[in-house]
Amino acid sequence: MKYAITDLIDIERINSLLQRFSDITNITTALNDVDGNILTRAAWRSMCIDFHRKNPESSENCRISDSVLSQNLKLGRKHSISKCLEAIF
Repeated sequence: MKYAITDLIDIERINSLLQRFSDITNITTALNDVDGNILTRAAWRSMCIDFHRKNPESSENCRISDSVLSQNLKLGRKHSISKCLEAIF
């Protein structure tokens, strides 16, 4: 039987953990599945949420950033960290 990550973990508890981590460290965080879908996020800037992710051109860079993270996991890495393409001007 094939499971989705959301079948195995409590997203609300993970969200709470990520939010507290971000509050303490001021680091933006997100948890994506291996298909690049955002499951939870914390401390995202309004520029990211209200502009980059809504604008068709910049949204593509967001999708690429998310997929790079997912691809690293598919390659067998235990975790993946990357800098948002929108942050690279």
